[in-house]
Amino acid sequence: MLRLWSSAWICLLILVLPAVAQDEAQGPAADDRSSFSIVMTDKFGGGRVEGRAGDYEIQMGQSVVATGGVEIKYRDLRLQAETLRIDIPTNVLTAEGSIILDEGPRRLIGDILEYNLEDRTGRLQNATAFVEDQYYFTGDEINKVSDDTFNVQDGVFSSCSQETPAWSIKMGKADVTVDDYARIRQARMRFGKVPVFWVPYMVWPTTTDRSSGFLVPQPGFSTRRGFEMDLAYYKTLGRSADVTFQFNASTQEYYGFGTELRYKPSENSEGIFEGMILNDPEIGNLFDYVQNPFLDPINEITDPNLLPDETRWRVRWFHETKDLWGGFRAVVNFVDFSDPTFRQDFDRNVRRQTNNFIHSQTYLSRNFGRQSLNILVDQRERIRLTRYEIPGPVADFLDIQGDTNARQFGEIIETRRQLPEIEYRLRPTRLGNSLVYFNMDANFHVLQMESRSIGESTYERGDFLANVSIPVSTLPWLSVKADVGGRITHYGNSLNSAGDGRFFGDESQMVPEGESEQSLTRQFSNAVVEIVGPSFSKIFDRKPGGRFEKMKHIIEPRIEYVNRDFFGDLADRQDMLNADDDLTNDITSTEFIDEIPLFDELDRFRPLNEARFALINRILAKPSDPEMGGSFELMSFELSMPYIVDEELSTQFERIYDENGNQIGRTPIQQGPLRALLRYNPSRETSLKIDTRYNTTFNEFQSLSLSGGVKLGKHTVGGSLSTRWRFDQETQFNETASNQLRLATKFQVSPRLTFDANVSFDLETDNVNNPLQQRYFLEYTGSCYSFRLELRESQFNDIEDRDFRFSFTLKNVGTFIDMNGSY
Repeated sequence: MLRLWSSAWICLLILVLPAVAQDEAQGPAADDRSSFSIVMTDKFGGGRVEGRAGDYEIQMGQSVVATGGVEIKYRDLRLQAETLRIDIPTNVLTAEGSIILDEGPRRLIGDILEYNLEDRTGRLQNATAFVEDQYYFTGDEINKVSDDTFNVQDGVFSSCSQETPAWSIKMGKADVTVDDYARIRQARMRFGKVPVFWVPYMVWPTTTDRSSGFLVPQPGFSTRRGFEMDLAYYKTLGRSADVTFQFNASTQEYYGFGTELRYKPSENSEGIFEGMILNDPEIGNLFDYVQNPFLDPINEITDPNLLPDETRWRVRWFHETKDLWGGFRAVVNFVDFSDPTFRQDFDRNVRRQTNNFIHSQTYLSRNFGRQSLNILVDQRERIRLTRYEIPGPVADFLDIQGDTNARQFGEIIETRRQLPEIEYRLRPTRLGNSLVYFNMDANFHVLQMESRSIGESTYERGDFLANVSIPVSTLPWLSVKADVGGRITHYGNSLNSAGDGRFFGDESQMVPEGESEQSLTRQFSNAVVEIVGPSFSKIFDRKPGGRFEKMKHIIEPRIEYVNRDFFGDLADRQDMLNADDDLTNDITSTEFIDEIPLFDELDRFRPLNEARFALINRILAKPSDPEMGGSFELMSFELSMPYIVDEELSTQFERIYDENGNQIGRTPIQQGPLRALLRYNPSRETSLKIDTRYNTTFNEFQSLSLSGGVKLGKHTVGGSLSTRWRFDQETQFNETASNQLRLATKFQVSPRLTFDANVSFDLETDNVNNPLQQRYFLEYTGSCYSFRLELRESQFNDIEDRDFRFSFTLKNVGTFIDMNGSY
């Protein structure tokens, strides 16, 4: 007896605990199944197997057989089956009927299982494997050959949960490695039950984490480039970086190469670098044509420098670090192109296409309390685009594709740089226990301007602003606040007195002999008085059961007076100008500040002596239903008008003509336009805004703006509508400056289908039926896939551009198809 017991302990020790004993120890059983426990020896990894079954039989040292709703637990392994057998000498488990095998987060379901408890490998027939929450695969037979690798025979791979998957890949044979790839033979892609394509071999990602490999090729079509194909390879560079290499080829000999590098070395630091280089054969053909002495140039394009090079490129680098020493935040945003026309030719974003600036900047910033320190280096290049007609025969000769007969070419006409800007700012801060607040702004700039008209000049600019705010009255119905301060700006160089916008001391611009670089100091005093009130209000109780419980009407008059004038040297110069009888009638107090170079809005700081009067009516409403939220502004109406107190500071004039229509003089306009502003919000989902200005001098509308929007329906099914119309005209001449209309809508047709549209019109064109820009989106989101269709058409400078985009995205896989092109 001792010999038999010792032999059994070497391979397996079985402790059979009767169900009655289990009941006494643990209370009443949950069902009528019996429990058993098996202690594994160290040879098989140790531990205990806990089980329940309708019936079981144990043969010491040989086997365990269980039937009737069998469940066992061993470490992180859980198994359910109708019948179970464990062969003790081989440590092999076999099971049949409604098998569910869980290994940690992974689950296998099938009919017949053969499984090795020691190395956790096995075979399952008529099986489904849920190896991740994100996807699963089925097969007539699945062999688990290691912890992370499965062999599948005649199976299906998908991430859809329906009985008939919306998309799936039918597999002849496959080797599936978790968190890596599925290497599939005889792969057949299907949407529903419809086969789409077949390939003899496919590699498919089986991880939602980043992994290296080739991305799905993206086809496209363009009338300029023909049929094209994008190929991309994605490479992980550890846990904190990755890079994507892209190659593009087309039937019209456009070839391009690009890369995108992303990195995140720490939680507070990240960046992205994008680069692209391509060959543009159309530019090469145009260059050869212009250089050909036997052919007429296209609309006098005789300067080859105006044409971009045949090799064109773009780069962009963005980097942000939030945890620099001392609490500083650093940002780098660098953008550059081979030529100014690159965006117009290859960018699909209309906003970037029409932007006439290329802006790059780098800055350090830190906020501490109510103070901030900023250090900035930036460059802003201004672009001018010129449109050239390409006659039909020339387009045919050059083999230019598409229906356009025009091209735009750009040139950089002005460059402005800050090298650098250093700014210290103190936001309004209370002085002690008083009601007085103090704020200041001090900055220093090294500025560089370069253009054809003024040449190139580098100069320094320092600016200091200090201001004190004093509340004169804090009554609930009357608020009076006074701001008093000053501003001093020093320029290391200024524009010459010739009035042609050239700098002093710039020999390349042939400044008259005897003139040299001259500095300039601009000094302003500034005083602002703001009076709000006396305000009047009344509360109206609404009838019970209505939409609103209460409404409040507020009448609020406002007066704001601003006096900003020179002091110091500029004031003395003004006195000298006024003392000269020959100049008094021709020069106002603002004439000589034309010597100030205009770099940004700080330089446009001008003398001002103006009062602004306004009367505001506001209606507040409190909903009866608490779920609708608290009080909100139902409507407001504001009438306002500015008045120039000192006519010499007016910037608008009424021209005086003689009987023959010749201008003989002009009169300053002191009274500004009457502005009416109406805001109406009948609900939190509906808004309307009307803003108009009426010129009382010429009795004409100067501008009119109308915008509004409404949300329809619920969150799952509904939509929104919005519109904006803007009209501006040059008064006195009755000439329209702009007249544009924009319409936008978004409809949630169903919980899964969304329609989006944006259309812009230039109402001054002869044919308003041709929108300036129109974009349409249709997006459908299924349970395990989505698709998006986009149509876009734009028309700028008589150049039409039309294109489309179709993308198909699979759940937890990514964008499978991304087609874009033009027509």
